[in-house]
Amino acid sequence: LRALAQPGAVIYVSTFSKMLLPSMRIGYLVADSEHYQRLARLKHVDSFTSSSLIQRALDAFVTVGRYDKQLRRAGRVYRLHLEVMIDALQRRLPPGCRFETPQGGLFIWLTLPATVTTAELMPAAWRHGVTFARGECFYAQEQQGA
Repeated sequence: LRALAQPGAVIYVSTFSKMLLPSMRIGYLVADSEHYQRLARLKHVDSFTSSSLIQRALDAFVTVGRYDKQLRRAGRVYRLHLEVMIDALQRRLPPGCRFETPQGGLFIWLTLPATVTTAELMPAAWRHGVTFARGECFYAQEQQGA
């Protein structure tokens, strides 16, 4: 995106949490100097609870190359989880539901029949130990049928 955009138009934000330690809650951003300085000030105002010790340990972990190994390991684990989920969906989804196997990320976008709402489905899913995020959570503006 950055190569295609005007200078300063892209701010990249990501996290170490999903691939390393979900409870760590440490992320990072890449931005031009002006945006970076402003966002760093906002982060400082927002939270004094980011552990310097954890940040330094993470820096050492990344610097010595351990993070790359962890990414490969986590990728294998998540790939296995994806394969199990895809198999279960293919075998058990009722007619009218559809999905595509994702090429990346941690979510599968499932399209339900128009007669089913996620609000109706969520309590039943929870009773069976299944959780999901409603489609509307992934849009900045309301979408029909999300």
